[in-house]
Amino acid sequence: EPFSLSPWNSFFPTIQKPFSGNARIERLTLSLPLSRPAETEFHALMQFENVGGEIPPNFLNYPHLKVEGPFLMDLKGDVSFTRGKINKLNLNGLVDLSQMDLSTPSFRKEKNIPLQVSLQTSTSADTIHIQKTTWILKNMEASLTGQLKGISTSPLYDLSLTTSNISLN
Repeated sequence: EPFSLSPWNSFFPTIQKPFSGNARIERLTLSLPLSRPAETEFHALMQFENVGGEIPPNFLNYPHLKVEGPFLMDLKGDVSFTRGKINKLNLNGLVDLSQMDLSTPSFRKEKNIPLQVSLQTSTSADTIHIQKTTWILKNMEASLTGQLKGISTSPLYDLSLTTSNISLN
């Protein structure tokens, strides 16, 4: 059954945007052997329906990465990784990070700058099929289609990337 994310709000009393929406996670398997990280396994069937919330300031404590602020996602996924191999990466949905503040040493996106990612991917055998993935950042839109073959051995990429006109102003 779907579960509400609103009870998570009690763990983060200082956030401005409370967690909302429903999530469903089925067949979750997580194996994280600390002495053998290469043997990590993750499998899950997930559904996030209008899930919104906020990553509090300093929640992710990495010196060269800043991720904080509100997010919204509507995403379905069937994901499986085993020992560094992608078995399934079936994703369909939208993630909106427009209100987040994101930065690394070489990239900065302040809050209120549009950033949305829509995904539609599937897998078969040793191939990830990208039916359409679209990124919107500020006034630029980029769409990616194609496939990644041999994902667990020697990857071959057959991708098409198109962008809108990009203004440098």
